[in-house]
Amino acid sequence: MNHAPAGAPLPWFGCFPIGWGLYTLLEGLVSPHLPGLHHLQPGPHQMAYDLDFLLWGVLMLMIAPRCGAKGR
Repeated sequence: MNHAPAGAPLPWFGCFPIGWGLYTLLEGLVSPHLPGLHHLQPGPHQMAYDLDFLLWGVLMLMIAPRCGAKGR
């Protein structure tokens, strides 16, 4: 049973970007630096792809608190 008024934000919704952002940061920091693991896109611009992946994780962590607090 949901007691929230219609259109109210879901307070747990911010947990999804937090989880995705943390996973992205951890996987992006560990995977390219351990021998034998992969880069996102091997080749001449692999560092740019790896940094973009890390930036995506940071952005997700930055927007996560706003996902559950909209309208407060």
